[in-house]
Amino acid sequence: PSAATVGETLEYNGLKITLDSVENYVDSGDFNMDEPEEGKQFVVLNFTVLNETGKDDHINMFYQEAYCDDIAIDSEALLFNHSGETIWGDVANGKKRVGYVAYELPEGWQKFEFNYKVAGNQKMEFVVTPDSIA
Repeated sequence: PSAATVGETLEYNGLKITLDSVENYVDSGDFNMDEPEEGKQFVVLNFTVLNETGKDDHINMFYQEAYCDDIAIDSEALLFNHSGETIWGDVANGKKRVGYVAYELPEGWQKFEFNYKVAGNQKMEFVVTPDSIA
């Protein structure tokens, strides 16, 4: 299957993942706990996961891989002042999980790919560019 982008849903055996939005994140909290490194910015991908697999599931952070301009990149573990949950965690059959994944990307990035591995070599791939940002 081809890659999806903002507003699109990918499905694998009843697991449906939608990329709801992409945003630049700037910490507006009192203590500025979330500061990107010099020359970088936080980009946040907001997802909804719908589990219609017939069994409870777990969205596992170790099943992700991401690339910024074709270079592998790890997600930020947590943004202290960002509202909401991360996408990682349990989702019962018939239920949804709404959450985010955050990355620290270099200024001037052109293409970002987020992959969620579902089985073997199969993965759900989402691709965003700077004009995807709300």
